[in-house]
Amino acid sequence: MLNNFLKYGFEKMSITIQPTSSSASTTFSGSKFLDLSRPVLREDEILAKIELNSLQIEQMSLEGQRFLTDTGLGTIATKCKNLKMLNLSQCSNITCKGLSDLLGNCLDLNSLDLRNCNLAGDYLELLNKHASLSVVVLPNGTKKIFNDQPGLITDLSLSFDRLFSREQKQEEGKRATPPKTYTESPNLSMFKGSHRSNRGIWKILVLDDLIITGSYDSRIGLWNSKTLKLVKFLPPVHKKEILALKRIHHKSGLFLSGSADGTMVMWNNDFKPIITYLGHITGVYSIAQLQSGAFVTGSRQIPKESRSWKYDIVVWNPETKKIMSRLKGHEGAISALDVMVSGLLASGSADHTVKIWDTSKGTCLRTINKHKDYVYCTISLGAGLLASGSRDKTILLTDTVKNKTQTLSGHMSTVYSVARVTEQFIVSASRDGTHRIWDLQTGNCVQMMEHTTTYIYSVATGLSGEIYAGLSTGQLAKWEFPTEK
Repeated sequence: MLNNFLKYGFEKMSITIQPTSSSASTTFSGSKFLDLSRPVLREDEILAKIELNSLQIEQMSLEGQRFLTDTGLGTIATKCKNLKMLNLSQCSNITCKGLSDLLGNCLDLNSLDLRNCNLAGDYLELLNKHASLSVVVLPNGTKKIFNDQPGLITDLSLSFDRLFSREQKQEEGKRATPPKTYTESPNLSMFKGSHRSNRGIWKILVLDDLIITGSYDSRIGLWNSKTLKLVKFLPPVHKKEILALKRIHHKSGLFLSGSADGTMVMWNNDFKPIITYLGHITGVYSIAQLQSGAFVTGSRQIPKESRSWKYDIVVWNPETKKIMSRLKGHEGAISALDVMVSGLLASGSADHTVKIWDTSKGTCLRTINKHKDYVYCTISLGAGLLASGSRDKTILLTDTVKNKTQTLSGHMSTVYSVARVTEQFIVSASRDGTHRIWDLQTGNCVQMMEHTTTYIYSVATGLSGEIYAGLSTGQLAKWEFPTEK
């Protein structure tokens, strides 16, 4: 198995299993499934450093590796000739040449996911000639059956993730899970036909009777919170995925949006863009507003004068659009930011840690290192209590006053988002296709809603206990939770 093979990023080759003594390459053993979907591989050469030849890998996920080219795919094809299932969804730089090399080497390949790949030419002809193919998800998201075979799966992405979860669970032993005292909630309504298919809603912002959504299709949607009807899409100012949304207190602005294109935009009450903040080279992963009014953003930078990645939290002057200061200390991308009641700033990172900052002094007061993988979200729950969700499949409750932590276990995959429902309950969203209600007093999961064919990327709550979930299919779901419980 992979034995937690990624620490926090290929950019530092932080692979926690033993490398060979003769080179920088890395060896895996005993696994027939390999998940290379995260983090983003920025160079094909990294694949050449991973010794896959001796393995009998049959299933692999490269989902979202938009920098992967035909060269990298060729490396996979020659090293993993026993592949039967491969996920290449969102690998937008793959061409027919790479596909041809793959099919020519992997003769047993029967399931292939090509969603959102920018393939041109006669790629269907290549697929039709491959004798063992049974099912392929085409670039437009439709499923095609080949050779009159029914295929093994209906959703490759979800199947990969669940398979990985099962194998990891078997290796790591029996997990501590909360008592199954929860009930499945039927109170769900969903609007279908929203953002582009298979371009998930990554962030949700609730504004009274309106909802703002940010999606992988680079668009920001405006919804009616009661009817779940899409009102309109806002002007297309961002060129890549929307990764962050934040309501702000400002004389002219209503909220901020952050994108993978490196920009942050302020929107006014008429939902028009009024200010663009430039300074990030890579995506704006997270946004918060300090009590002073200053904005803070999380990202990762690679300065022109250096080839080393820098993981700084950036503090902005809202009026001048200038960077006021940088908070240094993280060793991975800053994926989550939230301001605590005390005015301190909490940050979550790909380096597996949550840090507490005094932004006025620019110092880190505390590092919480209880997570075992990428931290995707942090939220302040008041009275010094923090909740953080991670790729280690857990939610960590940290009492920063009493210096105590509690782990909420039960999800079978990454916890992407956490929101507060009431004083007693929080809700989480996960890649395992569920969002769950947790009782803060007992630490138990008390209610669950499952979407069987999609991930849940984001979750937010309304004033009356409504729960809004952003799905990987680009749909928005609404779930009623009885607040009197």
